[in-house]
Amino acid sequence: MTGIRKIAREAGVSPASVSRVLSNDSSFSVSKQTRAQIKEVAAKYNYHPHLNRPVTPPPTPRSILVLTTHSLETEAHDPYFIQVHDGIIQEASKQNIQIKAFVRFPIELLPLS
Repeated sequence: MTGIRKIAREAGVSPASVSRVLSNDSSFSVSKQTRAQIKEVAAKYNYHPHLNRPVTPPPTPRSILVLTTHSLETEAHDPYFIQVHDGIIQEASKQNIQIKAFVRFPIELLPLS
């Protein structure tokens, strides 16, 4: 039985490259020529990925809660905190992190150390 390592050796690429090409990993950047070479060698040996392999569950959604001691009014009039607030939202969006809420409470409620 032909495996990924044999295909990789013959195609002149790493086993990881073979795996990612044959699983149609869209995030994997490889030239069209290399992709075609891998598929050609796999077809030559009639290679098919294991159908009984364990299925990786989808990633669990990530979420955060943002705590701040600044009131909405204070934050709205302070250019620094406006940028911090917007930066948190933008970066969370880029990282597919859901912001559950911005919780605001007065600094007076924090325990003194």
